[in-house]
Amino acid sequence: MTFSSLNSQLDRARLPTNEAEMASKPLGAEAFRKMVSGKVGTGLYRAPFSYEMRLNADGSLWGRNNYGTEDHGQWVIADTGEMTVSWQSYWDAHTTRGYADGGVLHQFDVATGHWRTSTVIPAA
Repeated sequence: MTFSSLNSQLDRARLPTNEAEMASKPLGAEAFRKMVSGKVGTGLYRAPFSYEMRLNADGSLWGRNNYGTEDHGQWVIADTGEMTVSWQSYWDAHTTRGYADGGVLHQFDVATGHWRTSTVIPAA
């Protein structure tokens, strides 16, 4: 998927205004791991950023945004179902709860209480 086609992919899964309005429940730890482990996702972050992210099964992580900057890091999903991402360089570390909406993963930031990002993650 290219960055230019990303908006049309995410149009079908608009975020609610708050976590309580999400129709589904947060993903459990195993479902969250299954959805992201070994996958490459493309998503939207704070405007005007979009990104591609590879979440390797060993917990390592790579990302690149539409401006060409890259970072590497680690991801882990706790038994509580919360995913923590830590980047090596300057990208923001965060902990989120995940909500699946078709092939779109919406992530709710537990520290800020706001929706953080939406990522299209193709099925295996």
